[in-house]
Amino acid sequence: MRDGIPESSCQPGTVFMNRPKSAWELYHTYIIAGGIVLLAIMAVIVARVMFQNRRIAMLRAHERLLNNMPVGFSQAKVVRGNDGNVVDIEYHGGNAMFRELLKKNALPGKPDKLFDADFIAKIVDRLLHRRRSVRFSYNFPYTDATYEFLISIGSEVNKVVDDVNVFAVDITEKCNAERDLREFAHKLDVTMNVAHIIPWRWDIRKHKIMCEAMRMLRRSHYNVTAMAEDVRVINEEDYLSCIHPDDMERVCDVYRRFVEGRLEYIKMEYRFIRRKPKCDMVEWIEVCAAVTERDDNGMPTVLIGSMLLITERKRQEEMLIAARERAAEADKLKMAFLANMSHEIRTPLNAIVGFSNLLAKTVDVDKKQRFINIINKNNQLLLKLIGDVLDMAKVESNTLDFNFRPTDLNHLIQEVDSTMRIKLSNDVMLNYVLGAPDCIIDTDPDRLNQVLMNLLNNAAKFTTKGSITFGYELRDDEIYFYVRDTGIGIPDQDAERLFSRFTKLNNFIPGTGLGLSISKSIVEMLGGSIGVKSAGHNRGSIFWFTIPNKQVSAMSEINEIYFREVN
Repeated sequence: MRDGIPESSCQPGTVFMNRPKSAWELYHTYIIAGGIVLLAIMAVIVARVMFQNRRIAMLRAHERLLNNMPVGFSQAKVVRGNDGNVVDIEYHGGNAMFRELLKKNALPGKPDKLFDADFIAKIVDRLLHRRRSVRFSYNFPYTDATYEFLISIGSEVNKVVDDVNVFAVDITEKCNAERDLREFAHKLDVTMNVAHIIPWRWDIRKHKIMCEAMRMLRRSHYNVTAMAEDVRVINEEDYLSCIHPDDMERVCDVYRRFVEGRLEYIKMEYRFIRRKPKCDMVEWIEVCAAVTERDDNGMPTVLIGSMLLITERKRQEEMLIAARERAAEADKLKMAFLANMSHEIRTPLNAIVGFSNLLAKTVDVDKKQRFINIINKNNQLLLKLIGDVLDMAKVESNTLDFNFRPTDLNHLIQEVDSTMRIKLSNDVMLNYVLGAPDCIIDTDPDRLNQVLMNLLNNAAKFTTKGSITFGYELRDDEIYFYVRDTGIGIPDQDAERLFSRFTKLNNFIPGTGLGLSISKSIVEMLGGSIGVKSAGHNRGSIFWFTIPNKQVSAMSEINEIYFREVN
């Protein structure tokens, strides 16, 4: 070996004596140790590279997450003044959505600012003071966009916060939807209030009714349990106790049919009693109800519906029904009136024609005078019949003429007395009473005379013996006229319809049934009222009417009389 002979040139099986050690034998420990160290270094390098790759991948995933999430995010550095107080924040590291938010809604002239410095400084101060997240909503006026922001503590050094995290969510659509919903709810509430509609929900199992109309509950005596705002719960028994007794059986039958599952929907009307301290009031309501929830067996558990106050509608329906009945009655009376008028007109006409023929044939002076009186009487009756018909036509067409002028009531009463006295039989005494020594008023004397004559003629028809007294009284701002007789009287049930058109209480007594109706219209057009009082059958009656007391001086009447005489 020392001579440089290689070991490979030796024969197999050669024994070497005192052979020198090889490099491996001399340095194998160092070689092994070095290999281990080298492998360790390589492992560390590989691990570090893998860690860095993983970290880079995580950072990229984090960045993708931030950019793709539907929430704007950014960190912001807290800016403090010389006194250590927060004055503003500076954004950095925001995701794509936050950058878009900042781009669209930045303050004018400040592209990196979303909020006024004073406003955001107060928000951050609140965050640092409470040491927990602060949430607030903000509307950007330039884009009319609304965002909800959440600011939390980011990093801090020595308990001093350097950064904050800012999260932003676009809630513009939500706010618009809520605003539209509020407007719709307000309109619906107004509509229900105007229409008096009350929504309700009836829990059949719990026997409770939820009602959203406090105005309904305030009118009743319910035991009310508070729930949400404007929603109250009433007991089923309390509600049913307020239903009118005449409608109770019908309402309970409908309720049983709902409970038994035999009814899906109902619309019905019934009366409801409003409990008040002094007296109860009855309201008409229209209820619509339907099944909305069922149990596993298909039996109803919840009803919902609406309640509509229809008291006024019912009152109008009753008025329409009464008006229809009155119209039908008036139609019948009109037909009877026409039939009666044909008879009433033929009677004086026959008398006029018949006695005119007899007047031409007779030579007896006394008979002629008697025939002339009969003809004149029937002429007056015929004129009155035609005059009543014409006046009624004028009343219906609102063309009845009035001529107001100073009128001496005492003189008018005396003229009526003179005219009426010759028409009465000897068994009836006529009296008049003056309400004042002098009374001059501004009115239509012809129409006033017509009313008094109608009332006196009416009294004369039903007073065969006794007395008729008429006159007037001064009562503050009105004048009270009356006609009192001792005739057959008027039943209470007939007093109200006495002033209706074509009304005759006794068909065997001549007349058209228009006189009192015309008198009522004239008095009302003069600004007064008319009525009748009777103590009962065969105890007489008092017809009365009033007109405004518009007194004038006596000189006005003199001038009026002089003017009429001159013209």
